Amino acid sequence: MIPDWWTSDEWATPPEIVAAEVARGGPFDLDVCARPETTKAPAFYTKNDDGLVMPWRGRVWCNPPYSDPGPWVRRAALYTYEQRHATRLDLLVRDVVMLLPASTDTAWFHKWVLPYADLRFLRGRIKFLGPDGKPRGTPKAGSIMAYYPRRDRP
Repeated sequence: MIPDWWTSDEWATPPEIVAAEVARGGPFDLDVCARPETTKAPAFYTKNDDGLVMPWRGRVWCNPPYSDPGPWVRRAALYTYEQRHATRLDLLVRDVVMLLPASTDTAWFHKWVLPYADLRFLRGRIKFLGPDGKPRGTPKAGSIMAYYPRRDRP
C-alpha cells in the first residue's frame, strides 16, 4: 500500500540510473533532495532539512521534484559557478548531477540548464520507484541528466 504522502514528487530514482552515474564519475557524497529510505549518498537532506538552503559539498546528486525543478537547477547553476575558485575542501562542490524532466520549452531550462549544464537525454521513460522499492510511476515525458561542473562560464 502506498502512503498518502507519497506523491509523484517523492518517486525514487531507480538504482540502475544512479549506478550508471557512479560508474561515470564516482560515488556521490551528498543527496540534496532525498528521503532516508531513498537517498543515493551517505549524507543527505530531506524536505524538512530544505536542501535549497543547506550547504552543498563534494559530488552532489539531485532528483528534484518534477513539479518544480526550477529552484533546484538555479541553485546548481549558481553554486557551481560561484565555487569555481573555491579551495577549502569543506566548501568544495566537485559537480552536481541532476535527473530532470526533459522540459526543454520552459524558462527554467533556458535560464538555468542550457547555459550551465552538460546534458544527456535518456531514452524512453524512467520507471520511478515507490516507498516499497517497487516500480510505481512514469513521468508524462522523458528525462535528462544535467551535469553541472565547476566552471568559469556565466
